[in-house]
Amino acid sequence: MRAISNRFIGLVLTAGLAIAASNSLDYTVRLAAGSDWVGDGGPARDSLLLQAEGVAAGIGGNVFISDAQTHRVREITAAGMVRTVAGTGRAGYSGDGGLATEAQLNAPYGLAVDAVGNLYIADLGNAAVRRVGRDGRITTVVGLPPLRAPRNVAVDGAGSLYVSDFDAQRVYRLTSSGAVSMVAGALNHPAAVAIDKSGAVYIGDTGNHVVRKVEGNVIRTIVEVTAATGLAFDSAGNLYVADAGGGQVIRVPTAGPYTTLPFAARDIAVAADSALYTTDGHLVRRAFSNGTNIVIAGRGDPARGDFGPAIEARLNNPSGVAVDAQGALYIADRDNHRVRRVDTRGVITTFAGSGIAGSDGDGGLAAAASLDRPARLSFDRGGTLYIDDRGNHRFRSVSPGGVIRTVDDMPDPVDTDAAGNRYFIDATFRVGRVDVDGGVAYLALDASIGLPTSLTVTAEGVVYITDIDGDRVWELAPVLVAPVSVVELVNSASLLAGPVAPGMLATLRGLKLRAPEIVFGKIIADILTVSEWEVVVLVPVELKEGPLEVDVRDEGVSQLRIAVTVTAASPGLFAVAVNEDGLLNSSDAPAARGSIVVLFGTGQGIASLPVQVRVGGYSSEVLYSGPTAGYPGLWQVNARVPGGYLAPGELPVSVSVGDSLSPSVMLSVR
Repeated sequence: MRAISNRFIGLVLTAGLAIAASNSLDYTVRLAAGSDWVGDGGPARDSLLLQAEGVAAGIGGNVFISDAQTHRVREITAAGMVRTVAGTGRAGYSGDGGLATEAQLNAPYGLAVDAVGNLYIADLGNAAVRRVGRDGRITTVVGLPPLRAPRNVAVDGAGSLYVSDFDAQRVYRLTSSGAVSMVAGALNHPAAVAIDKSGAVYIGDTGNHVVRKVEGNVIRTIVEVTAATGLAFDSAGNLYVADAGGGQVIRVPTAGPYTTLPFAARDIAVAADSALYTTDGHLVRRAFSNGTNIVIAGRGDPARGDFGPAIEARLNNPSGVAVDAQGALYIADRDNHRVRRVDTRGVITTFAGSGIAGSDGDGGLAAAASLDRPARLSFDRGGTLYIDDRGNHRFRSVSPGGVIRTVDDMPDPVDTDAAGNRYFIDATFRVGRVDVDGGVAYLALDASIGLPTSLTVTAEGVVYITDIDGDRVWELAPVLVAPVSVVELVNSASLLAGPVAPGMLATLRGLKLRAPEIVFGKIIADILTVSEWEVVVLVPVELKEGPLEVDVRDEGVSQLRIAVTVTAASPGLFAVAVNEDGLLNSSDAPAARGSIVVLFGTGQGIASLPVQVRVGGYSSEVLYSGPTAGYPGLWQVNARVPGGYLAPGELPVSVSVGDSLSPSVMLSVR
């Protein structure tokens, strides 16, 4: 890939090690627009599914659907209503022992229901299989090790659980007593798994483009397909194959030639009445063996909510925001191909864009024109709105009268308040302010804000932030607070306290030092940067594993001691990556599947421990892992974005060094 310049690496360090000045900025947070509406409590047909992957038939006529992109499992009742049965909508790994609706999942894929109604979930991004009992509580059944990327699950008549591990190239069996064994290995990205009445195991061996049968420790191919991502049997023993790569469903009867059904499916389940249920990413269908089918879920409007309260509306990756002179809020609703307007009463409407991606409409009303993934927004002094019509590679203007035209360029987005303070979002997705005197402070954001990507500020200093991860826009009203009072030593990339590793970049925060000296045990650390409230140091490479005290001195006098633990590795990643073409990775410049990206971090240690990268729950090929020349403590990892069935979007990326796992950062993938 293109060489990365020293100047660019310097920018990475500057972004990752940005230092708060004499004040931190606290803001009261209010939701301005957007919600997590997906249709719960209403008709399933009108619900919203963003990445419907797995499907399983329940024992009472209900159907379960996994939506990997919203990190939820949904239930469609026999009456056609929908509700969430597991997941909060935010990626994570939490909640074991509690209600599944309050637990976090991470890209759930395959589903299975046992004879008594327990629901099993292949929690792909967490490398675990979770179980939701009849009481609605969730537990982890099996995880790391041995699992790496559980893709699908099945249950046999004896209650044994079967798991296809997409990255380990294996299928495992977990008995009701908890014993784990390997059913088949030497596969090529197994995705689907099913069990027939005799106990034989069927595997969708996607990389080899076949369905294979394991019986009596013998494995054989039974049918060639493009990519079998779902398998299911009906009561007569006929096998149905969701051939996602071939855009069809294949019926393999117990005798005679197989037939095809002409619709695409990612997964398939067979109900007690022999009806087929399939997913294709956005829709759930009920189908029959003669090929007839109807959509039963997923036709919901991703831009729902016009003419109602903005905080109940649905946004789809908002990526730009602006405020007019009257105080109305404008939102670039990127993947809905619209600009939405929230008036001062809080009512949302579509201001520009028909909702269908396109480039027509110049000279007419903006609401009837076509946009394609609008991004930045800004107003000029005359009240004209400028739109970065990113997908059309041009700029559009909308006059105060509502007429849209193509223009040559935009004014920069408004990001300066009346006092001259400038606001920004850095490469680590922190929101900051540069005061008129040059001092830098960061906004203390509410934990509800997921991934800030753009902002605007009113003359009064009220900041509006688009949260592309949560599909929301937040309003922040400033409150000046005292400097941080907690003193801590954190990983300079993840900004989290914890163990330190030899050679790691560490940041001491919360203490004002004039002439600092940081001593690890008896070794004085090299200091890289100093500001009024933070000091960045290079953890000495000579340290041995175990407990240690860090002596913080100022002008030769000890100020305090901090107890730390030294480990072989304590990885953390900066929230910044470089694509193969040399561009900074972002939602506007996503990395292609199969391409190489460069990650930056610290805390890899000095031992030669194995390094693994996971993107969206899938293992990634590591081409290089090591130091960055000329930048002590900066760790560089070159990794290939997985291809195959990796879903596009904003995906979590983590790096493990030995047994130590970094917190996730986000990578945009197309």
